[in-house]
Amino acid sequence: LLPDFLIFDPVVREHFQALPLQQRLERQDSVSVEFPEIGLGPLFPLGVDLIDVRDNSRDFGLTKDAGIVTLSYRPTTRFVTQIGGSLERNDAKIFAGDTLADYIIQHPNFGPRLRVPDGTTIAVAERTNVTWDRRDNPFNATRGTFAFASVEHVHAQPVAETVNTPDSDFLRLQSRIAGYIPFTDRGLALALSVRWGQNVQLISGSKTYPDRLFFLGGVDSLRGFLQESVIPEDVAEQILADAKRAHTPGVNPDSLLTADKVAIRGGDLLLNPRAELRIPLGGVFQTAVFLDAGNLWLDPKTVDPLKLRYAAGTGLRATTPVGPLALDIGVNLDRREWEDPFAVHFSIGLF
Repeated sequence: LLPDFLIFDPVVREHFQALPLQQRLERQDSVSVEFPEIGLGPLFPLGVDLIDVRDNSRDFGLTKDAGIVTLSYRPTTRFVTQIGGSLERNDAKIFAGDTLADYIIQHPNFGPRLRVPDGTTIAVAERTNVTWDRRDNPFNATRGTFAFASVEHVHAQPVAETVNTPDSDFLRLQSRIAGYIPFTDRGLALALSVRWGQNVQLISGSKTYPDRLFFLGGVDSLRGFLQESVIPEDVAEQILADAKRAHTPGVNPDSLLTADKVAIRGGDLLLNPRAELRIPLGGVFQTAVFLDAGNLWLDPKTVDPLKLRYAAGTGLRATTPVGPLALDIGVNLDRREWEDPFAVHFSIGLF
């Protein structure tokens, strides 16, 4: 809680003074409790997570409260299935009165922190997932297979009728299948992975809750792009078409869509196949040659699985007790003018 006399900017001080005490008090609290036995036997642990976050920035305030309950069934170390539910309340407000979308356009670095609707909303979700992991090493696999699938139902709505946010009611479906082919006992192996996801709207007028959109780009998807920077293909095609119209007489430039006007770069359908050849160098070091592909679409009806973005590259990895440390550089093989030509990523663990 920052006292008024330590806030030197008069505009910021005025914004903070208008907040009630519970909103001025910045915090990040979380509690996790695991119950190994709830009367169903040792194979059915129950987890409960509680989250309370208040984030005040110069221009906005964000409160998130959530409760998550997860019941697991793990008959073997390689197979686990879970069912669970969550209740979350998000309250986001731009102090100057702008919408979140307008603010993110002006300050894109805050986009990942503001993936909620304007105002106060409540989201209720039920989910189930299945994981079957036959990899020899979950952090640096050279043989085996991995399969994951999940279904989540989300219903969200604004708390106040004055908030211009539509109700959301949709299914979030996603899956990933990976296989690892060893070529030598020293660790030369080919890693293959395919990830897919789609949001299916269940009521007319429903829109996906922003933090349930799919994002593409970065170390876990397309390594030739910055983290979660890929614009959905149907939106990108509109940007390219508008760019061709920019010099047409009589066209208002403000009516044209550009990349910097896309506030949240998420989509409702995702495709992401990847391939990586892992090459041992000796000792704790190895390198890799990879080809990542993928794309996403805001409107699933416009999907074309042949229209994928591609990134290729290489990297250096070092085995450590906490997992392999990886430094990868990926090149965008079909760069659009608003995209960077390459990206560098650091991570712990490999897909």
